[in-house]
Amino acid sequence: MKKMFRSLMLFSFLALAFTSCSEDNEPPAEPSLPGKWVKRIEVSDKDFQVFEFNNAREVSQYVSQWQSAPSGEISRFQLSNEFVNGKLVRAATQATRVVYTYEGNNVASAVIYTNNDRKFATHYFKYNTGGRLVEVLEDIAQPDPDGASGVKILLSYYGNGNLKQMEYQYRKTGETTFKPGMVKYYETYDDKPNPVKASILEHFLPGLVLQYNNPLIIRTESVGSADKTLNRFAYKYDENGYPLERSNRIEVNGNLSTIITGIYFY
Repeated sequence: MKKMFRSLMLFSFLALAFTSCSEDNEPPAEPSLPGKWVKRIEVSDKDFQVFEFNNAREVSQYVSQWQSAPSGEISRFQLSNEFVNGKLVRAATQATRVVYTYEGNNVASAVIYTNNDRKFATHYFKYNTGGRLVEVLEDIAQPDPDGASGVKILLSYYGNGNLKQMEYQYRKTGETTFKPGMVKYYETYDDKPNPVKASILEHFLPGLVLQYNNPLIIRTESVGSADKTLNRFAYKYDENGYPLERSNRIEVNGNLSTIITGIYFY
């Protein structure tokens, strides 16, 4: 299963990890965005995220750096976004460049090229009638014979607009149908503003909102595996309810794996 999601994980390492029901096509009732966005989340001097914004409060530069173990290798992901008339049109990382297309005001696709101009993949985005993102399809240009040729992410929301579930499906090379792979359940939230700018597969789509509030419990299950991962988040807030610190307690099959604490800077 890990091989099936190899290409997807290149773009989604930190997506949403830090990061009463209604119909999915109903927009949340008058949700409010935070008055400020976090600029840095720091676990250590070697493990952090950095966000820079343009005048429209969209992410223009993003850096994610992490260390696999206390003495392990340091990995770094850097992203630069280019906007024209409020629309995200191009992006670049150390290894890729991205070209975006639109249908109306919504991003319809993102074509990803390697630095030697080889097409790597195309991401297609679908929205419901309320304008909420409900599906992302990754179509891999040159898939491995024994790997995945496509990955699909299906999103659903609670009535208050918070993300409820993300289901990952995969399509094997040579096949046409998608099969279930992994599901992330966002079980509970606090009632405070979430100041972390949303992204999906490291695309900071203009206007994208996945979580108005801060998640408290995220449960992850994979098809064909008995393993269950539980992320339990706890926060310290300022006087206006904005997080100053986040503790992520990670449990695997009911056993504590690790606790990661990050400090928010505005």
